[in-house]
Amino acid sequence: MLILSVKGLSNDYNTMKSSLERKNNGQEVELANLRTPGRLVRLLTVIMTVAVLWAVTHLIFGNKASGVSLYQVYFQPFTNVLKTGDGYDYQKYRHAMDLYESGNYKAAMIKFEEAVIDDPGNTTWQFYYAICQLASGNTEFAIADFQEVMQLNDPAFSAPSAWYLGLAYVKAGQKAKAQKLFKAIVSSDLPYKNKAAEILKKL
Repeated sequence: MLILSVKGLSNDYNTMKSSLERKNNGQEVELANLRTPGRLVRLLTVIMTVAVLWAVTHLIFGNKASGVSLYQVYFQPFTNVLKTGDGYDYQKYRHAMDLYESGNYKAAMIKFEEAVIDDPGNTTWQFYYAICQLASGNTEFAIADFQEVMQLNDPAFSAPSAWYLGLAYVKAGQKAKAQKLFKAIVSSDLPYKNKAAEILKKL
């Protein structure tokens, strides 16, 4: 009788153990099923976040990059109109013009800055100084410099200053200002009207 009782208890224990194991396995499956959607939601959240960040970055920096690219297509340094001159000013700052013509704009900018300080009323030095600022990446300074040269109404540099000011606006991403200025150039008899019309179509 005692042996049967022990066997019976053993069978009952095994039955309960199997039942508990099945129950636990079911709970684990249910928990796994509950965890899977959570992981999926987190994964989708990460994907959506990355997508939004990419879109915002593209909108912010993509337009700026296109402006810089457009500027690079149209920017050409202004000709050295003093290269045949033999006046005092040219001889004094000939090294600045040599640096300018060689494309060493940062070094030329320093020399032209000295010239502007030495002769603040000289539109020539202010204009070439502004060109060097623009070519050296100091776009905001170049904008201010070209605006100042335009206000001086020098026949030799007013029109070129308007053109380069427009390019500076394009480079700085100031599309509305660039469009307004280029439209003014197109409606005038300035020598840059054809190029202004071209660039307007691309803005």
